[in-house]
Amino acid sequence: MFAAKIFMHQFLLSSYVRTLNPNEVDWFYTPVYTTCDLTPNGLPLPSKSPRMMRSAIQLISLNWPYWNRIEGVDHFFVEEKAIERGILPLLQRATLVQTFGQRNHVCLKDSSITVPQYAPPHKMQTHLIPKKTPRSILFTLEDSVWENFKDNPFFNISTEHLITYYEDMQRAVLCLCPLGWAPMERCFLSFADAIPWEEIGVFVDEKDVPNMDTILTSIPPEVILRKQRLLANPSMKQATLFPQPA
Repeated sequence: MFAAKIFMHQFLLSSYVRTLNPNEVDWFYTPVYTTCDLTPNGLPLPSKSPRMMRSAIQLISLNWPYWNRIEGVDHFFVEEKAIERGILPLLQRATLVQTFGQRNHVCLKDSSITVPQYAPPHKMQTHLIPKKTPRSILFTLEDSVWENFKDNPFFNISTEHLITYYEDMQRAVLCLCPLGWAPMERCFLSFADAIPWEEIGVFVDEKDVPNMDTILTSIPPEVILRKQRLLANPSMKQATLFPQPA
């Protein structure tokens, strides 16, 4: 989930557009790893993010003149999660590069940029399964609708981060993306000009979640196959994957 920040940092360190002369730059990239603190289960501790971000901005504003001269307008941050309201005044003029889409969110300004989640291609390649492997899992997801479907044999649900995650995704007929697993509401689906979400996805109203197994198993096989063919289109991957090399 948070790999885009690392990818951006590594890419810019070796980029030909990078300069060590701050008087030549158009943009200052500010790498702040606000979600590096993890729980014993490997989950981020977002409660510490505001303090870390405030400390980082204080550091750069006290040690260098560039933030203060125009209140960070020429600085950008990569943030893969919602920014807490408490630190928004500090970032109100900076540009946020974010990997989530949300309507009318206080963090998403006209100057904000939405980018895809980053999945390391080499890691995905090491988990590829044979193309003819049958899709033996009907639905797969982690944690979010556990209470409703934990005993349903159609669902592959886990409250842990499974080491077979990549393989399970390839073996699944559908991957469930329930609203509410992250601290955001009223999400919108990004890159709609390139990704036909209505054609590749299945949308279930929140009130119908208890009947989701019935709704999804009633989809005709030919409809599922058409969605899978659309997902396999190279143009779809081009819209959602970072180019390699960047």
